[in-house]
Amino acid sequence: MTILLLLIICKSYGQQDSKTQKLINYKHLGGFSEIGIPLYDLPEGNRYVPLLFGLSYNLPLWQTKKKFNISTEIKPQFGYLLSTQKNIELGINVMFNFNFLVSRNSYLSYKMSSGPHYINIETDKQAKGFIFSDNFQLGYYHHLKLSEKHYSLGVVGGFRHISNASIKQPNNGIDNWMIGISLAKLFN
Repeated sequence: MTILLLLIICKSYGQQDSKTQKLINYKHLGGFSEIGIPLYDLPEGNRYVPLLFGLSYNLPLWQTKKKFNISTEIKPQFGYLLSTQKNIELGINVMFNFNFLVSRNSYLSYKMSSGPHYINIETDKQAKGFIFSDNFQLGYYHHLKLSEKHYSLGVVGGFRHISNASIKQPNNGIDNWMIGISLAKLFN
C-alpha cells in the first residue's frame, strides 16, 4: 500500500510541459540482451552463464525539470544457460531506476530490481524451480534519432543474485556479474 501511494505521489509531482521534455522523462519500449559472468563454478564443475533476452517498458514516475528523475521498468525475460545443455530461465523483473542527466543526449541510471523467475537447472547450490532474481546495475543511455524516430541505446553492468528465499533447499543462491545492451523507442 505504501509503495502504491509513493508511486501515485511521484507520478503526479513535478509534471512538466512537453516543450521542455528531457531525455530522462520519456517513456521507453524496447528490448535488451544481457550475459552473465560467473563468480565461481557450481559444485558439479560447470558454470552458471545465463544469456538473457527480453522486453523493457520504462515509465517515469517523477518527471523532472532538472537533472534527476525516478522511473520504473518492467522486464519480462527469457534466458538460455550457455554453460549447460537444455537449461533455461524465465521470469519478470520490476526495476526502480534513479536517472541522472549527463548531457542533453545522455544519462546515467542506477537500477535495483527483483522479480519471480523459474530455473530448470539441477545443482547442489540452488534448488530448481521458483526463484527470485535480484539485480543492481549501472547503465549509460544515449539518445539516437533514426529516420525521424527517437531511440535510446544503452549499456549496463552490474551484479545479479538468484535464490528462492528458503522456500526449498538447497538455497545458497547463484551470483553473476552481468553486462548487456538495450535499444528502446522513446515516447512522450
